[in-house]
Amino acid sequence: MVIGKNLPGFIADFFEKIDEKIRVHSPGNGLSKKQKYWLAFCVLATLATNSICWEKFEKVSLGKYKKNALSWMFRHSKVPWPLLLQASGTVLMTLYKITSGVLNIDETDNHRSNLVP
Repeated sequence: MVIGKNLPGFIADFFEKIDEKIRVHSPGNGLSKKQKYWLAFCVLATLATNSICWEKFEKVSLGKYKKNALSWMFRHSKVPWPLLLQASGTVLMTLYKITSGVLNIDETDNHRSNLVP
């Protein structure tokens, strides 16, 4: 799979909805067009490569997006990460009509996440 300029509509729509939720919650903190595109690209590249790796993302784009530029965007772009997490959860719960539940993030199988006594 090669990822180019045209991303699937459902991913772009997802980030449009997230942006709307962020702007409702905090009017001055929306996502820019570049941020939405970058996030959508990263989600699609993650699905395509089954990993989160800038080098693999560069390969799946056939070198169109360089790993240094992708990682720079992650480190230096002013993405409102806490609002992004909250808004994406809200959008997913609305989309799938989830009215109650428990969110649990479990990475105990990952060595770096294990608690050391």
